[in-house]
Amino acid sequence: MLAPIIALAALLLVACGNDPVIPTPSANPPTMTCPADVSARVSLNASQLVEFAAPTVSGGVAPVTLTCTPASGSRFSLGTTSVTCVVADSLNHTGQCSFKVTLTRATLGATRFLAFGDSVTEGQNGLAESLVAPRYVDVPNAYPTKLQSSLQRDFPDQGIVVLNRGKGGEFVEDALERLPTELAQTQPDAVLLLDGYNNLRNWCSLSQGVTPACATTIDLVVAKLGECVRTARRSSGVRYVFLSTLTPSGLLRGSFDRRISPDAVIRLNAKLAEMAGA
Repeated sequence: MLAPIIALAALLLVACGNDPVIPTPSANPPTMTCPADVSARVSLNASQLVEFAAPTVSGGVAPVTLTCTPASGSRFSLGTTSVTCVVADSLNHTGQCSFKVTLTRATLGATRFLAFGDSVTEGQNGLAESLVAPRYVDVPNAYPTKLQSSLQRDFPDQGIVVLNRGKGGEFVEDALERLPTELAQTQPDAVLLLDGYNNLRNWCSLSQGVTPACATTIDLVVAKLGECVRTARRSSGVRYVFLSTLTPSGLLRGSFDRRISPDAVIRLNAKLAEMAGA
């Protein structure tokens, strides 16, 4: 008779407005493991957006929530920042872990660049009306000027210099003879080679198309630029050599047509890439 009496007492308690006592489910509190410390090098700004993997969470009673401060994808400043991650389950059991995000400013392996080539490097803007007309050299908008400004902005306090040694109207074979003198005078850490336009302009013009003479000229330009690369690599102090492909001709400006056959530019660039890879 004892069991029915206990059951009846429980029903009476409920009827009188007393909630039954429900035992709390037993569960392991949530635990978490943070990702490894994150390190990155920045150049453009003193801060950078950083993404990191979410911590690994186990245990707890669903639903389980995870919060990291600062969150993944936040902007971090130079130096070391601690990230704290907290996990909580539906029973208000919590766990936490932390790791570090460290940003250091990147530095370049070269600070003195020699920009070597023809009128494109020099900064001619294509407005000359003939070969004998005054050359319109726009130094503020020449690529070496723009490059120096960009590098100084992205890598401040490194004393970066880009020396413009472009020479308008020069053929690549003449540039090869001039290069050793420029290397000796400027003592660069890196050399930027962009040349061959004048050779192609004479033998691979827009009106000529890709002729046998143009094909011979393409091979000549590739060979001479290869010698320029070897000359630069042998020069004392030069750590890097950048060989540029040629950009295609733009729209005709004025009446003096110096455009180059697009097919010739494509063929030359393919051979330059092959030579550089070798």
